[in-house]
Amino acid sequence: MSVWENILGKKDQAIGEVAGTEGGIIEIFVYPEHFSKIRVGSILIIDSENQKPMGLVLKLAHSSRYGTFTPMKMTRTEISNAYPDIERYHLFVSTIAYTSYLDDANIVRHGRAGPPKLHDLVYLIKSSDFDALLSFFRPNNKWDFTFLGYFFAEGATKWEFRDFLLLYRDFFKRFENEKDNILQTLIRAISRAKPELLSALLEEISEILGW
Repeated sequence: MSVWENILGKKDQAIGEVAGTEGGIIEIFVYPEHFSKIRVGSILIIDSENQKPMGLVLKLAHSSRYGTFTPMKMTRTEISNAYPDIERYHLFVSTIAYTSYLDDANIVRHGRAGPPKLHDLVYLIKSSDFDALLSFFRPNNKWDFTFLGYFFAEGATKWEFRDFLLLYRDFFKRFENEKDNILQTLIRAISRAKPELLSALLEEISEILGW
């Protein structure tokens, strides 16, 4: 079983489903029990019929399903005990930038294929999914950060980039011996996508990765 079959083949591991799409933005309805697992910068993959869209989380939202809010003056534990089904009345939404897709040969391509459909199941690529992360960051055995162009184009700032680096810091630190190649490839991608932020983003890289 391939790394992608292992992730997409477990329906009960889906963290949500597509709730809407417009241009390069995909809205995900997140199942309440999985909301705490997602971070800004998380990589999600959508189990569409053909190519599988992928993207980075831009923002997270949690609101009332019916547009009203009533203060309770209770701790989270007290609320859970008093209203065990309260999350049924809440909306948990993740907005992702559509940056990449998994093609028919199970190779990651940084670019956009067709849009997903409503209710397509969505899966989280966890920080512990080493082989999947390697396939995303180094498709065809070459480091490739061109997906950042789509991330910035859909509204990511240096703060979302910082969250992204913090989330995958341990992964990148495993490749200290390749740091010069990684840095060169990162700088090339950032220079094309967001040249005005290059200096600020390099500071984030230096602080978080120590490179």
